[in-house]
Amino acid sequence: MLSRLAITAGSRNSGSFIWGRSSAALSTAQPLSNNAPVIIQESPERDLVNFPRRQRPIDAPPVRLGFLPEEWFTAFHAKTGATGPYMFMASVGTYMISKEIYVLEHEFYSGIAFAGLLMYMYKRLSPDVGTYVDGLVQAKEDQLRSIRQNEIDRCQASITEEEKAQWMATSYESLIQAKKDNVALQLEAAYRERLAEAYSQVKRRLDFQMERVNVLRRVEQKHMTNWIINSVKTSITSKQEDEALKQCVADLKALAAK
Repeated sequence: MLSRLAITAGSRNSGSFIWGRSSAALSTAQPLSNNAPVIIQESPERDLVNFPRRQRPIDAPPVRLGFLPEEWFTAFHAKTGATGPYMFMASVGTYMISKEIYVLEHEFYSGIAFAGLLMYMYKRLSPDVGTYVDGLVQAKEDQLRSIRQNEIDRCQASITEEEKAQWMATSYESLIQAKKDNVALQLEAAYRERLAEAYSQVKRRLDFQMERVNVLRRVEQKHMTNWIINSVKTSITSKQEDEALKQCVADLKALAAK
């Protein structure tokens, strides 16, 4: 019976260790604590029908008489009924004892006492031992889950950083567009400056040509005026000047007499 307890505890420990290792990659999301649930979506490619997730056995399989598996008894029910397994054990035991196949020597009675002692220890110590073993299993599961959750958090942080980097990369597009617009404005300003410079140069040349024409016209007019005056002066004689002077004096006297 004690061996049955040891085997059950060992199967729990080994099953929990295997389940813990497989849970890092295969198990569904399990909460690290009551306040921190973890939700992981299943991949659509996962074949859970042919390859279900491995689960740690929470409860030991049912037994009878403290150490005989229940399935041994249920195998007799279809043919012998509910009392068949007990009659089988009683008949086989009677046959082995009567034929002295199994001799009831002093060790048999010592075994009965030892079995009773083991039964008593099992009844008294199994709850505490089970609680202690379950605590060890839970601590191991929490440790493995924390490793898994740390890896998930690291991947989530990497995804967040990548999304942030992609979002920041989109800002460079706006910056590049703003630089292109700035360059276009600079090109437009340079184009307008060159247009203004070309306009000023053409205007200066046109003003020069207009001023040149005006100067030529003034010079010609002055020359013509001087030529006419000089021609008139040369055509007037001294006698005409004296007569004109006398006529002017006579006109002034006539005006004064009035």
